[in-house]
Formats: sequence, C-alpha cells, structure tokens
Amino acid sequence: MSTTSYTSSGIVFGRDLWHVQKKNRALGLKLLYVVESLYIVTVSLSKVSVLLFFRRTFSQRWFQTATNTVLCLTIVTNLALLITQIIQCIPMKANWELDSPRYGHPNCINLQVFVVVGGVINILQELVLLAMPIPIVLRLPFQTRQQKTNSLIMFSLGVFTIACSIIRMVYVIRVEGAANFSWEYVDSIIWTNIEAGVTVMVPCLPTMRALILARKRAVNGQRELSGKWNFVRTV
Repeated sequence: MSTTSYTSSGIVFGRDLWHVQKKNRALGLKLLYVVESLYIVTVSLSKVSVLLFFRRTFSQRWFQTATNTVLCLTIVTNLALLITQIIQCIPMKANWELDSPRYGHPNCINLQVFVVVGGVINILQELVLLAMPIPIVLRLPFQTRQQKTNSLIMFSLGVFTIACSIIRMVYVIRVEGAANFSWEYVDSIIWTNIEAGVTVMVPCLPTMRALILARKRAVNGQRELSGKWNFVRTV
C-alpha cells in the first residue's frame, strides 16, 4: 500500500494537474483506486487480528460470545465496504477515465456519502475494540496499581488509531471531487497511509513488550556473565 502511494506520488500527486501529462492522470487515479482498496483490506485485517487476540487471551464465556459477535459484524461490514469501493463506478474503468467519451455517463455512487459512512463505521468499530477489554482488565487480580495502569494503557493505545481515522476522514471529505486532484489529494493520501500504519502497529505492541522484556533480560544476563568472566580472569 505504501509502495503504491509512493509510486503514484512520483507520477502524479504533489503537483498541479496542468503540470501532469494526460496519460499519467489516468495512471495516478488507477493507483489511487488500488490504494483505497488496500486501505480497507489493511484496516479490516488489523481489526480481525485484534479480535482473535482477545478471543485467545480472555476465556470468559460472555466475552467469547461478544468477541465472536463483533468479529462477524466486522467481517461483514468491511467486506461490504470493500465490494462497494471496488464497484463504486460502473463500468469500473470510469474510476480513472471519467472524461473518456466511450464510457458514456458512468453510474457512480456518491463518494462523499460513502466516505462518511465508511469512516463512521470504522471509528465505531475501533471504539468497540477499545472498550471491550477494559471491564476484564479492571477485574484482573493485579499485585500493584501500577500493573493495572500499565495494562489499561497498553489496551488503550487504540486511541491513536481513532485519532488518525478522524483526521483522515476530514481530509478525504474536504478534497473529494476536487478539480485539481493531483495537488489536493496529497494530505488525504498521507493520512491514509499513516492510519494504516498505526492500525497495524498498535495491535503488535503487546507482543513487542514481551519481546523487549525478553531481550532486556538476555542483555542483563550477558552483562552479568561477562562481569563474572572478567572477575575470574583478574583472579
């Protein structure tokens, strides 16, 4: 996804439309069409991975039922969004060749409505994922208040994803249908990639914490062993 965005930026985006060759305009819109589809796939799979992590981590029956329900709703709604994104214009080539006379008057959905509906669904799902583990975490028998606080902070990192989703939606709505799209779409493309990156990174942080602690213990063990070896050599 980032590679596609980078390629499209080098060809079309980041400059005024009248400075872009006509053949490159269609290519840029093709790449943008691919980026939008990959964005939905990336965000959807990230949510599914979080829900699978919840189902594997928390064994309470009511939580398992809630997780399975949210998982099914997430898959169905995001699959519907992806299909709508793919067939937003009929024929499909009208997405990047709207000025071509051989396609006549293509049937396209209202993209602003689609962006708002998709953005609201995305934010609501992220709020649900953010709130789901909180009751379980609060009931866990932590030894110290600091441990409980650290766990809540770890599961609350989804706030960054929600913030990125809101910022992206604002930029996309603001520039949708702009005549000078090669210049106006730059910020929305940047925030699309930022949100996708944060969405992938945040679910990995709990695992990264375990890896960092394991690495820290290994380094400390090596230092302790090195200190003992140096002591033996001096003796």
